[in-house]
Amino acid sequence: MGGEDCEGVAGAGNCLWLNPFSSALEIDANGNIRNTNSAEVFEWISGEAASSNRTDLTVLEANFGGGTGFELPGGEVLFGIGAQYRDGTFESENAPDSNLATTPCPLTPVNGDTSCSNPSGALAFLGTNADSYSEGDVYALFTELQFPFTNDLNVQLAARFEDYGGSTGSTFDPKLSARWQATDNIGFRGSVGTTFRGPSSVLLSERNLTSLQFILGSFRPVDVSGNPNLQPETAVNYSAGVLFEGGGFKGSLDYWRYELEDTLISDPVGGLVDTLFPDGATCATTPEALAVQDRFQFTNDVCGVATLERIQTFWQNGPEITTDGLDLLLSYERDIGEGVLGLGTTVSYIMSYDTAAASVNGVVVQDAFEAVGSLNNQSTAYPLPEWKGQFYVEYQLGDFDTRLTVNHIDSYEDQRFTGQPGGTIDAQTLLNLNARYYVTDTTLVSLSVSNLLDEDPSFARLDYNYDPFTGNAVGRAIKVGVKHEF
Repeated sequence: MGGEDCEGVAGAGNCLWLNPFSSALEIDANGNIRNTNSAEVFEWISGEAASSNRTDLTVLEANFGGGTGFELPGGEVLFGIGAQYRDGTFESENAPDSNLATTPCPLTPVNGDTSCSNPSGALAFLGTNADSYSEGDVYALFTELQFPFTNDLNVQLAARFEDYGGSTGSTFDPKLSARWQATDNIGFRGSVGTTFRGPSSVLLSERNLTSLQFILGSFRPVDVSGNPNLQPETAVNYSAGVLFEGGGFKGSLDYWRYELEDTLISDPVGGLVDTLFPDGATCATTPEALAVQDRFQFTNDVCGVATLERIQTFWQNGPEITTDGLDLLLSYERDIGEGVLGLGTTVSYIMSYDTAAASVNGVVVQDAFEAVGSLNNQSTAYPLPEWKGQFYVEYQLGDFDTRLTVNHIDSYEDQRFTGQPGGTIDAQTLLNLNARYYVTDTTLVSLSVSNLLDEDPSFARLDYNYDPFTGNAVGRAIKVGVKHEF
């Protein structure tokens, strides 16, 4: 029973009552089903979950460049220098029913109670959030020098400084790169340097984002909160490659390696759950479990699977990551009849992705692991198929051009179900077709067909029955366009 100003007997005066069972349905003489629950009671128990988000970014930048007047055998040394200022704001406002400030407790809309010990809102499943506002500005200086030591050897030296202020601080990152044209057909290139990824104002704010994740047999809301003490994510990067050309062929093969520190991650949900519920059924009482128990909210503060309401996670500077791989690009062109035949491929192969152990509240909740070839669900890594590739065949005849592209993603393992049905997410191969025709010099007609064979994404044991990071659930999509220049 309930309703506005309901203080009496259910069904009398302002008091409304709801019968959720089949006995609330009546069948009249004509066989029509009538619902005896009133529209008023449905309106009263219905809440609105809504939010309004606004992001603003202002960028001021100045760049200068030119010759230094200093000559080398390959030409004049060139320079570039610049400065940048970025100011970003983020604001989020929630509707009253999904706002923790106005509706903190499950019974707040019924009796106005706001005294619950674990504020979770009245819309527990969909999640309730707090209004938030964040603002941050960044100052940057950068410069670059280009040294043409010879006609065949070019070296570039660059550096960038950024200051985020506050506890985030600043970062300085240099880079050295070079290219040597060994012969007319073969060249070599390489680079070494440091890079960074600064935390956005949203990650630095105290704002909560709520997701639904399948945990211990049912869906639970998981809050991800910002952290004002985040440091920039940094990396030392290496690359070396060879370029070749001749006989209609062009190509390059590059090796790359990234060594990342202070990675920007959210606490690993799977590791937290496994630490508190190592057997998947009962709350552990080990020192490690007790250290992370404050991240879990339970009904009446009673720890258990049945009483688990939600999980709290935060953004943090996480474990070191070392990853390396190979990138291959090949293309070939040849005159066939009156037109030109083109073939090409692009392949990316990840050799390793080693992630160090991750901690929460000083407790290791995720051991070090190798992420390549795995779904990495509820961990600090994303799905990482070992290799991805693309192959195309193209033919151009006068004003007509058409290309057929084959996109392939390697199979990978769902480490939660190794050896079980769905433990392997199958490889995916999609065909795309693109055609263009210049009707006149100023009018272009185009046709694009994505997922030409209308393939479904590979099955994965996730909410949507596929992995949205790698799978395509759109199906066949056809686009026809006309472009005319006036």
